[in-house]
Amino acid sequence: MTNPYFRSMLALSYMQGPNIKDWVEDQANDLRTKTTRAINPIDHTEEVLWTDFLATFNCTFTDTTRQQTAYHQLYQWKMQKDDLDNYYSRFQHLATRAGFDRDACATIDLFAKGLKPQLLQAILNRDNTPNMMDKWIAAAQREQQKYALKQTMLHPGKAWPMWETKPTKFNGGRTRRHPNDETVPVTTLFTFYFSNQYECPAPGRSSLYDLDRGKSRTG
Repeated sequence: MTNPYFRSMLALSYMQGPNIKDWVEDQANDLRTKTTRAINPIDHTEEVLWTDFLATFNCTFTDTTRQQTAYHQLYQWKMQKDDLDNYYSRFQHLATRAGFDRDACATIDLFAKGLKPQLLQAILNRDNTPNMMDKWIAAAQREQQKYALKQTMLHPGKAWPMWETKPTKFNGGRTRRHPNDETVPVTTLFTFYFSNQYECPAPGRSSLYDLDRGKSRTG
């Protein structure tokens, strides 16, 4: 139907039910008023009648549905294996759509409870528990780095990803690995760990073993 006025009225005629009856009547009356008022009436052929109707409909129903859907999905969203980046990215998307304040206590609580239990426990064991979303993200990343370094140092050549299921008699000796899991050489992790902890000494000034509380001593 090409006529915007009748197209809008037809759409309203399909909307039935006690919960939207009043809204439908209001929209029909609004269309009539716009096209019959004494000052600046809108012709039935003006597309603005249809675009205004769609905007009102989306504002009233679609946004509410999206928010409710995101709200339920957010409460069900959990970290998958050791993929922290994907977990946070999806969590942030759902939280924004659900209308959650990023640093609100309820938002942070949901984020923390969605982490893998081992990772959450490691964060809670820290001296200072994070109280902002950015600090939770940083703490989670740091604990994953520490775990990876620990496994590589203690078990070179057999570094378990943080959330990998280790072979036991209960799973037939099989392991489940994330598709992106790779064994990282110990030198790479060792260099990465200390590059994030200490200032790099100038050539010829000090060695790795001369580091003292994050600052290098001159030789």
